[in-house]
Amino acid sequence: MSLKKLVLASLFVVFTSAGYCYLFIPTAEANKPISFNVPTSEFTGYGPVDRVINIKIKEDEVAKNDKDVVKIRTQISMPFDFDENLDYKWILTENIQIKEGQLNGQIKNLKAKHSITVEISVTGFSTVANRQIIFQVSGFKNGRRVFADGIIASQKESTFEDIVQNVEKIRAAKSQEEDN
Repeated sequence: MSLKKLVLASLFVVFTSAGYCYLFIPTAEANKPISFNVPTSEFTGYGPVDRVINIKIKEDEVAKNDKDVVKIRTQISMPFDFDENLDYKWILTENIQIKEGQLNGQIKNLKAKHSITVEISVTGFSTVANRQIIFQVSGFKNGRRVFADGIIASQKESTFEDIVQNVEKIRAAKSQEEDN
């Protein structure tokens, strides 16, 4: 094949591909539902999930002994209206017992910029030992799973997050000392 024929064949392929993309891809994209650009995580027990649900877990106060009752609250919010159901569950680790509330439930019609609080009361969440309570919430929208989870520990000073925060505080203090 001559160089002239090779160039013409290559140009034909390039223009045909460009024409196909111009005609068909925008139409296919227009049929997809509009969604937010959200972080996706593939390392959950649910497979790939969109991480659009915001949760904050708090306790009133960590108990000094295992018999005292502690109230745990989670605030749940989303950046947009979610008309589908969200399922939630609390996971209690060893030696934590529920005293009040439900371990599983459903949230309906969560509106943007409004939060819903879910709470339970437990015993065993004390400073006696490092124990954790996990909260998970998930649902489906437009065929995609949305998900969030969080964990709270009874001995915060033993958690990785606390250690990282302390290291950052030490670095900031050293940096400030060096600047002075």
